[in-house]
Amino acid sequence: MTTTGCPSDPPITEETGGDEETETAGEESEGGSEPDPTAGPEPLVDVPLEEFFARAEEAYCAWQVNCHGFGGAGRCASVTHFDVRMSIGAIAGVGSYDLFTPAYITEAVEIGRIEYDSVAAATCLNFAAARTCEYGGLHEWTEEELAGQAACLGVFHGRMGKNGPCSTALECAEEAVCGFNPNCTDMCCPGACRVLAPPIPLGEPCGMGNASCEAETYCGVDLVCVELPKLGESCEVSYDCAGDATCLYTNNDTLECVAPAAEGESCDNIECERGLACLYDQDFFAGTCVRPADEGEPCMVSFDSGGTCKRFDNYCDPVTETCKVLPGNQESCEYVQCRGDFFCAYSVGQKCSPVADEGEGCDYNGSDYVPCSGDNQCSYDGNTSVCVVPTGEQCPPPSDPQGG
Repeated sequence: MTTTGCPSDPPITEETGGDEETETAGEESEGGSEPDPTAGPEPLVDVPLEEFFARAEEAYCAWQVNCHGFGGAGRCASVTHFDVRMSIGAIAGVGSYDLFTPAYITEAVEIGRIEYDSVAAATCLNFAAARTCEYGGLHEWTEEELAGQAACLGVFHGRMGKNGPCSTALECAEEAVCGFNPNCTDMCCPGACRVLAPPIPLGEPCGMGNASCEAETYCGVDLVCVELPKLGESCEVSYDCAGDATCLYTNNDTLECVAPAAEGESCDNIECERGLACLYDQDFFAGTCVRPADEGEPCMVSFDSGGTCKRFDNYCDPVTETCKVLPGNQESCEYVQCRGDFFCAYSVGQKCSPVADEGEGCDYNGSDYVPCSGDNQCSYDGNTSVCVVPTGEQCPPPSDPQGG
């Protein structure tokens, strides 16, 4: 039920009884000039750790509101609990979605298990607040956005080396992961940082162990890493191709690396060029590469994905054949999902209804599955299922602060 956000979208009004404060339009500043109504908050340049989690929630909610996940920032904040637990993946769309508590991370930083980069955190949160509303595969990423993603991956640096004790991968150095003993039944089983095998370089032996060949190469018939075939070359052995090429059977019934399908070309067995979407007919038999439309632009109704709109908070309205925002409270959801803070209720004739808040009933209710709002959880108390705030309980960091 969550979505992502675009800075260019105007904020929408609260639909579910929120108490958003509004500023007086046209109010003059001390200097006598009117404030710029399009100006956003000043970019962050340095975020101390003690401010990171609150700032992260602000960035996340700005993104959610801009992409119609919630009616207002106050509504989002009331059902989001980053003071209890969060993940980098949730706020940035990249990195780990492993949940951690602020208390654990703060303690891990204090005792030297994790390093925190306050400048990278600022860059990351600036990016997170202005994340795109477009599907990732249809979005043209700018250098600034890629830098924001890289910053998000560098907010926390683990200091635990190989086999060092851990409770989260954020504690492990480099690309290591935190592995746990599946036979341990204790509540607080410590894990150990497991260093992943590096990719095997071109020309080196392969086919043994878990390591794979580096990018754009594969393990050839002689069990050494060789280059993937390029556009126009045979892929009878690799079944894969370098770059964006796809390995397909050609007219002479041989496997060959072919270019992605261009606009207007068939995409039955091949991916479209980046920025294009595959539109299937009513029988899901034939697909054609088309250019997705922005909000308000003409679109084509798709029978498998709701339409050729580039934003995930849009759908192709079959009546107007234009991209429109997903339906909200009491609007029809007969052929499309509801926007973020609502679910499609069959019991009232397939109309969008508000999700359940803390203390309200959730789970299956007759013909409907009622989800909880925000990151609240549906908990069964023995009689009924109700939405509850997620707990922030977490085991303490392992005793060895330096790792192995």
